[in-house]
Amino acid sequence: MSRAERGPGLRRGRRSAGFTLLEVFAVVLIVVVALLGTSAALLSASRLAVETNRLRTASRATSTIIERLRSADFSTLVSRYDGARFALPDIDSSADKGWVVVRVTRASSGSDAPLFDVALTVSVDGTTESSVDVVTQIADRVVGTTAAAPTAYAADSSQLVWQ
Repeated sequence: MSRAERGPGLRRGRRSAGFTLLEVFAVVLIVVVALLGTSAALLSASRLAVETNRLRTASRATSTIIERLRSADFSTLVSRYDGARFALPDIDSSADKGWVVVRVTRASSGSDAPLFDVALTVSVDGTTESSVDVVTQIADRVVGTTAAAPTAYAADSSQLVWQ
């Protein structure tokens, strides 16, 4: 067979079909790296979903208790709710355990209307290692206070943070 019959790119003794071992190894390495990245992203998303659920449950629980306090008789607010402990399943039916502790103290408001400092400690899983502290103020609007509307903020004054 002459060189013209074989064609310009073909050499004698070399096969051109199939992949080399190095090419297969490179593809396997790329696939493994892609799968590791995907599994790390899924694990991170799963942890974020759990944390979001905990914060959502804590938010619902604090909202419910703050509304109870706002609708309560202000003359007995401290005696009735200071130190009270509520079970989360009683507050939020989607929570299977956990608790909320309420601390109520009278604040000096500079007016005749009562103003109360309210501190809530929420534990979604029933331990103090994963608790959220929320602080707010409640004013008796019936008396006609000129105090600003109550605002809620976390104990660290920046945001809700799991401790």
